[in-house]
Formats: sequence, structure tokens, C-alpha cells
Amino acid sequence: MATAKRSVLPSSPEAEAAVIASCMLSSDSCSLAAERLTAEDFFVPAHKIIYQAIMKIFNDTPNPVVDLITVGDELRRMKRLDETGGIAYLAELESSLIGTAASNTSEYIKRVKDTAIKRRLIDICQGIVNVAMSSDMESDEQLDNAESLIFRIRQEKKSSDFDEISEIVHEAIKEVDNLYQNKGKISGIETHYPRLDQATRGLQRQEFIVLAARPGMGKTAFALNIATEAAIKNKVSILIFSLEMNSLRIVSRMISSLARVDSQRVNTGFISHSDFDQLTNAASKIASTDIYIDDSSAMSILEVKAKARRKADDLSKRGKKLGLVIIDYLQLIRYTESRVDNRQQEVANISMALKALSKELDVPVLALSQLSRASEMRTERKPQLSDLRESGAIEQDSDVVMFLHRDYYYSKDEEEKNKAELIIAKNRNGPTDIVKLHWTPEYLRFDPIDVTEED
Repeated sequence: MATAKRSVLPSSPEAEAAVIASCMLSSDSCSLAAERLTAEDFFVPAHKIIYQAIMKIFNDTPNPVVDLITVGDELRRMKRLDETGGIAYLAELESSLIGTAASNTSEYIKRVKDTAIKRRLIDICQGIVNVAMSSDMESDEQLDNAESLIFRIRQEKKSSDFDEISEIVHEAIKEVDNLYQNKGKISGIETHYPRLDQATRGLQRQEFIVLAARPGMGKTAFALNIATEAAIKNKVSILIFSLEMNSLRIVSRMISSLARVDSQRVNTGFISHSDFDQLTNAASKIASTDIYIDDSSAMSILEVKAKARRKADDLSKRGKKLGLVIIDYLQLIRYTESRVDNRQQEVANISMALKALSKELDVPVLALSQLSRASEMRTERKPQLSDLRESGAIEQDSDVVMFLHRDYYYSKDEEEKNKAELIIAKNRNGPTDIVKLHWTPEYLRFDPIDVTEED
């Protein structure tokens, strides 16, 4: 039964034999193989053992000599020479490649790795089936586990080679030159807030960005302002997970904010003809954007990851690319379906998962977060990093942490009513700063302090 299974698995015995022969004929081939292959990548048992012996000589011996004699001696020391067919088989392998171009070695290595990855995929799929048939693990966890395993294979194939320092230096210099040629140009997603963009160079790919505030400060409004402006100006696809507000309310707020029409008048129907014209014009602009909203409540992080992966894949098939993920808000996400007693550890796990998601999807992930009451107990009520609610892991995992603060919320000083600050408290790749904002509550809109009257 085991033999029948082996016979149908993808393999390339000839390529395996060619890799081994190349290693015994050239130290350069040994180096090339060592970078890309492990013994587990070989399908034929004898080839697996011989490659182990070759790599032991190559890695453990000063000025290694890998040839028919040294490999045979190493196999004897391992007491496995007979399992491989003996010296006769080694000689057969070596002679089979004489006269073949050494440049073909890379192709042989590629074939061995390719078939190994296919076998790994088959093993994982069989494991997924077995777990689905027999495990008590919840379905969401099984789906996340399956997607994660498949993604890991993709990464294994992608990262089978180390990046050479010369190539990385070349890319770094290209980036420096691009910045030099385009001084001040934003490399990430523009947010509508020039000073924020200046500090961060826009929302950057693979960054986990946290926007935190006490309830009532307007963090949802600020995030929707970013989403609307980014989708219109940057023409990027944006995915919004709204765990607190339904999609109709979100879109209504976006329309009122973009149109600069009093949201309370919109909600009660007391709008003028000119208001209606502005609203329909704004609605038309928003309708033409590539924004997707998921308003499922009480989602687990596993659901968030799975849905984001599927949407990114769907966009890719349509020739588009996911540009930004927004989550409103982090503390409403559950880690698993089951109740977790240690909420601090749960939030830490969610934070880590969101950072990993930003890297996996190659997009910025903007997560809204609640702050603890600690700031309200101080004389100076501006938030601090220590106020991040329930877990210090949020600060640790994030690339950027921003706090939204309005003094009027506490003082009720009319002079402060329309003033707000975006405090960039952490910026892994740039400066911290304080961005002055103009808050218009009737529009649910934050604007840069110097462009509050723009159309």
C-alpha cells in the first residue's frame, strides 16, 4: 500500500541524481544546493541519505572535498553505505553527469525543489482532510489553519533563496534615488492630512497602524475620512471591517462628510435642494470608489484574516490590488470562538495576528483601538502609549501609533470646540509629531487646519 502511494507522488529521480552528481563534481554546486535544498526535498531514499552525507562533509569540514571517495567514506561512517547501493551506485551517478554543462545544476535544483513542494502540498491537504474528519477544532480555526499552511508553502517557495546583499543594496539605492528625484512625494497611501503624510510618507505597505482614542473623540469619523479620501485620490481598493456600525450608517456618514452637509439634518430629512445636490454628488464619487465593507459583528481574528485573504485574492484575479485594511475596532475582535479568561493575552494575540496580516497581504492595516480611562485620571489628559487598553503588545507590534484628542471633550471651552490633535506617539520609520486638525462635528469631519474651507 505504501509503495502504491509513493508511485503517484510528484518526483524527479533524474534531477535528484543530477544534483548529487553535480555536488560530487563541483564545490560551487554544493554551495548552490546547500542554499536551496534540504535532505527532505529528495524523494528517493538513497538520494536523501547521500545528500545528507554530502552536506555533512560540506558544512562540517574545513576546505571540504566532496567526491566519490569522501562521500563513500562518510556513508561508511554513517553505516548507511549499503542502503544507497554502495560505491558502485555513487560511481554510476558521477559518470552519468560527466560532459553535462555545470550551468544546468540550477535547473536540476529547481526541479527537485518544485516536486518537493508539490509533495508537501499533498501532505498538507491530506492533513487538512484528516483534521476536518476527526478533530473537534471549530470550523473557523480549521479554515484559518488550512489557509495559513497553504500560505506557508507559498512563502517557502518564495523564500527558498536568501536575498543577496548586493541585490538589497541595489534596491535600497533605487529607493533613495527615487526619493531624491521626487522630493516630498508620498510613497504610501495619502491620507488627506499633509503633516501626517510627511511624517509617515503615507500609509506604508506591511505596516500595522493603530489609531486610538477615548470613546466620543471621533476615531471612526477620522478613519472614514481617510478611507474616503484615499479611495478617491489614490484609486486604491479598501476593505473596512466595521464590528460596531452597520454598512448603511457608515456610507451615510461618508456621504455627509464628503458633501459637508449636516449629518443631523440628513438623518431627520430636513435638507435643502442644494444640500441634496451636494449629497448626490458626493454619493456619486463614493459609489465610484473601490471600497468594500464587512459589518459582521463579533468577528474572530480568524474570520477577519480569512475574509481579508479571500478579498485580496478576488481583487488580484480581477487585476486589482488591495491597498488598505481598516478595522473598527480592535477590542471588538475575538481571538477564538471560545471564551478566553485572559483578555490581555487575547488582545496581544490579536495584535500580533494583525501585524502578521499586514505583512502577509502586503498592505497597511489601520486598526482603531480604545484607550483606558487612565488619561482621564490625570491633570494632563492627552493620551500616552501606556494608555493603550488591555495590552502593551499593541504598542510593541504596531509600526505607528496615533492618538486622537480633543480638549473640548473635557473642558467644554467654546474656543476649543473645533480643535483637535492627532498625536503621532510612535513612528517606527519616521518622526513623532502632533498634527493640528479642524473638527466639524455636524459633518463628522476632520480637516487639516489650513484647508478647512476647501471644496
